[in-house]
Amino acid sequence: MRRALFLGVELGLVIVAALLGLYIRSLPWFNAYTVIHYVQPFPHLMYKEYGYLHGNDPWIEYWLANKLYQHGPGYWWCLKPGCDPDASRFWYPHGRDFTHTEYPLVPLLAALSYPLVSGRMSLQAWIALLPPIAGALLVVAGYVYARRLFGRVAGVVAAWLLALLPASIDRTMAGFVEKEGIAMPLLLLSLWLLAEAFNAGSRRARLLAAVLGGVVGGLLGFTWGGFRLVPIAAAAVLLVAPLVTRGERILELCEAAIAYIVAAGVVFALSPPAVDAKAIPLTVAAAAAVPITYLLWRGCSLAAERLRVRAWIPYLGVLVAVFAAASLAALKGLIPVSGRALWALLWPMRSSFHFSALVESVAEHQPTTPAMFAREFGLVTVLALLGFAAGLYKAFRERNPGVMVPVLVGIAAYWATIGMAYFIQLGGVMSTIAAVAALSLAEPVLFPSPAAGQQARRRRKYTIAREYSDAAKALAVVLILAYVVCAAHTGIISYAAMKTTVPSILMGGVGLPSLNPGWLVALQEIDLHTPKDAAVVAWWDYGYWITVPTDRATLADGATSNGTQIAMLARILTGTEDEAVKIMKSMRLRPGHTYVLVYDVALLNETNGLMIYHPLLVRADIPKSYWMVRIAGKPVDQYFAPMLIRLPNGRMATVLYVDARKPGARHALIYRILADAAARLNNSTLVITDSPPPVKITGVYLGRIIWHEQHFKHFQPWRIIAYTLHIPGLGKGLKAYLVIAIYEWVR
Repeated sequence: MRRALFLGVELGLVIVAALLGLYIRSLPWFNAYTVIHYVQPFPHLMYKEYGYLHGNDPWIEYWLANKLYQHGPGYWWCLKPGCDPDASRFWYPHGRDFTHTEYPLVPLLAALSYPLVSGRMSLQAWIALLPPIAGALLVVAGYVYARRLFGRVAGVVAAWLLALLPASIDRTMAGFVEKEGIAMPLLLLSLWLLAEAFNAGSRRARLLAAVLGGVVGGLLGFTWGGFRLVPIAAAAVLLVAPLVTRGERILELCEAAIAYIVAAGVVFALSPPAVDAKAIPLTVAAAAAVPITYLLWRGCSLAAERLRVRAWIPYLGVLVAVFAAASLAALKGLIPVSGRALWALLWPMRSSFHFSALVESVAEHQPTTPAMFAREFGLVTVLALLGFAAGLYKAFRERNPGVMVPVLVGIAAYWATIGMAYFIQLGGVMSTIAAVAALSLAEPVLFPSPAAGQQARRRRKYTIAREYSDAAKALAVVLILAYVVCAAHTGIISYAAMKTTVPSILMGGVGLPSLNPGWLVALQEIDLHTPKDAAVVAWWDYGYWITVPTDRATLADGATSNGTQIAMLARILTGTEDEAVKIMKSMRLRPGHTYVLVYDVALLNETNGLMIYHPLLVRADIPKSYWMVRIAGKPVDQYFAPMLIRLPNGRMATVLYVDARKPGARHALIYRILADAAARLNNSTLVITDSPPPVKITGVYLGRIIWHEQHFKHFQPWRIIAYTLHIPGLGKGLKAYLVIAIYEWVR
């Protein structure tokens, strides 16, 4: 009866954690619903339903889901130029073959489940809820994983941390329909089954767990590029396993690993062509690690007998050499490891890498700052280190190779997160599972099994044992309280963050805390008033935003799959008018059917009528133009110069900012259009705004010079969208506008 009561309380706590995690993750959805239906002018905009989608990539997941919902799941194989007419509008003029560049599981889940709610919400609203649902499943999967390896206390604590940790919420918040977040529950289940296979006592149980784990992991090949982690994890843990186990167990572990890797490889082989070319060589390489491990162990065992040392000592030396050789082979491209993962794992050697400016320009490819790491991981930043040590101790003390799965994966993910912000979600989840390993040492002290109690009573020095037990209980309680405080602290932070989070399109896409319909208005204008075969030349970040709702062609999007074309796009925006026109002609664009779109935030000084593009105010086109210049292969010193600015905390810092006194910047199309658009805000025939400037515009400050209306040779202003931003603490007499400039190529 008592056991059933404990189990009921345990399951109740896990269910509450999953529901709380679902609620917190769904808060941005409710915020979007309120804005879309009750805040003017959003209810009257034709693309308001896209306000549920947060960021850029979710737009293409919705587009794919909509295609599958309209035409059926089998239509996936038609999502390419020549079969689907809309596919040719991406990456114009080449089009995009989605069957080779995307993963089908997320849009397929959305399309197949949407009929359940189609009468109550749009597909955009429904697909925006898939990440929170995946987050709730992540909580349950994490509980099962941690409980089986580290005990019931660890399982419950892991569930609550995964429900509330900002890093765990990162890609499972409403609206952020991203492949990694949806894939995370599958990854946890696969790794748990791998650990079960390594720990199984019977051959039947071992093979069953390994094959099931491999199949579940293989499904990641339909979901997310992180499918590579499945065979890599199995091979890596197997290589380390001889350090914690002995004898015939090595053969059993090899059997489990090969079954797991082969099962995953079979499912990979059935997955889309986007995976095939990458998965098969990786699976073969991981499978090759199995006989290599056994041969290395046998060789080290024989050497140890001759040297009269323990076998793990020479094996450890060989393992270090293997790791160094594997790292070198990966650097040389001999092992099929993604450049992103390589850059993250070997981040101390980053200076030796030679990645393109395009790769470096992606914000999530940058190292995680200490402040960001502390914000996303909270106290798990420290508790994970404790868990790594406790997990290694448990694995060696109990000769438990299964424990090495969460510990090694957790250490690698934690390390990779330091090197690259992209891995925050993966690092947060895997570090949490490993962090609770420390609780496996506390649980036996607080909840000893009957057998352990009888053993303690047989001890001769019972008084000393009892005193030690009391001290151990106190330490165990303190340890558990530390984890409880961690969960509560992260919960407060996450709730406060999600309560104020609104999808980026509803805030103008500039990262400022102000609602702004500018982008939705611009998309509506493009749809209603441009030719159906028009193309919009805009930076790749906004390709999905433009093409998905309007069906107008764009040159690039968030897939960043064609670096050559993105470089051409960068040269259009940072070059002169003549250079831009020459490149656009080479891309089969036509006057009267081509529009250039750039945007940023400008401040109006109502005292003197000066419009000011402030350095580093927002994350829009002017800050991104640094990367445009680099990607275009142009000399940076012809566009930028050091500038001393005051940071929000009052400190001074030197940054690179546009210097329009330099010839490159002075004639760059992007700066000329932005300056011209701000200078024309008094022109009511061109400008769509919620608040016309109360004074006459006298000039535009951009790049250290004052600009006025520009005289273009090949372009003319078509629409200028200027909606106000309400920025706290902006200052008296200053008014902020989100300026979206759309200029037509006329000759």
